[in-house]
Amino acid sequence: MENLGESSGGADGLIEVLARDVTSTYDVLRIAERLCADGRDDEALAWLERGLSDFEPDFRLRDLAAKIHVRAGRLDRAGEMLWANFTDRPSLETFRALRDATAGDFPQWRERALAFLADLPPTKGSWSPGRSTLVEILLADDEIEAAWRAAVDGGCSDGLWLRLARVRAASHPADAIPVLLRAAEQAIEFRNRDSCRTAARLLAGTKVLSARCDPEGGFASRGCGA
Repeated sequence: MENLGESSGGADGLIEVLARDVTSTYDVLRIAERLCADGRDDEALAWLERGLSDFEPDFRLRDLAAKIHVRAGRLDRAGEMLWANFTDRPSLETFRALRDATAGDFPQWRERALAFLADLPPTKGSWSPGRSTLVEILLADDEIEAAWRAAVDGGCSDGLWLRLARVRAASHPADAIPVLLRAAEQAIEFRNRDSCRTAARLLAGTKVLSARCDPEGGFASRGCGA
């Protein structure tokens, strides 16, 4: 039916067929995408608004609506769409989508986004995922000190701790040492060749940092058992 509708009536024919049975946001998205492809943004936006009203919120509908608003110069409306995506799925990706769409208005959105992430309740334990998204965003923006404080206060994932420690080591080697040691201990627990090599590299890095902190002090290396 879709092929027949499109071959006989083009985009309008296809949309007529699709519109007969709109039961999900995906159906709405297909219609809106086809309208956008034909340069009919206003009609596409009407469908997207209908989909957002009639069904559960869908980040794909908001994303496409935001692109339409950007093309029309409505950066505030685009920001609203992408802000909803960001708060539903906080991530570096949704943060960057908000940044790219709002252009010169982004500083106010950025401040709002960082405050939102900082207010999220941290999970227990400084090595928990905690405020990983906040830490990742601050790291991406080269705000090392702020990223470190966010990790200390609210925790972050192991991988982010290691990334953070490596950049923190340049100015605060003593802060980085416990993080590298813990990562080495985790690697040692796997007890295979690759994990032992990883642990050895981490311990070598820790030794260098220890020498910077205390040139006269010693360093006890850790073994990797068979």
